[in-house]
Amino acid sequence: YFDGFKREELQLFAYFSSIFFFYTRNPHIDDEWGYNFTVDSNGFPFSQELNSAYEQHLLNRHFEEKERFSIVTPEGVKSFNAVKNHSLFKNREKAIDAACTATILVSYEKTERALLNDEEIVKAQSIGNQPILDRENIYHKVKEISKAIGAPIDDLIIPAVSWLNYLIGKDKK
Repeated sequence: YFDGFKREELQLFAYFSSIFFFYTRNPHIDDEWGYNFTVDSNGFPFSQELNSAYEQHLLNRHFEEKERFSIVTPEGVKSFNAVKNHSLFKNREKAIDAACTATILVSYEKTERALLNDEEIVKAQSIGNQPILDRENIYHKVKEISKAIGAPIDDLIIPAVSWLNYLIGKDKK
């Protein structure tokens, strides 16, 4: 399904987006991303909170599952349009847009491989017992890479693509 997505893709891109949310939020106003991630048995980031929200959207018929793919229904589009301009979602949407746009600029296959081979995910997977993924190191590395290339951190697309390229380059070594 061209417009569909797999559940693990939703989890992966929510995780990727959460890295950039750190740079959009005003710590005095914005709450945290709201989802903690572990690593599932397939090596994908997994958030139980996000999975519960997904299940609720299925029940409310905002998503429809077809085989292994989900699509957003017209009811889901209406629901999204009703809340998308809420102040709590503006910074979240910037982070999500950066993660999704980066996948247009770097192929989906390379993006997925790079993210799944990130040292935090690999480390969590090797430990077992589903530890919460620590994004603190990633925040600092993204900031360091962005500074090194002269990219402003508030333009999230450049840091997102730079992070992917960093991971891809690291994977080749």
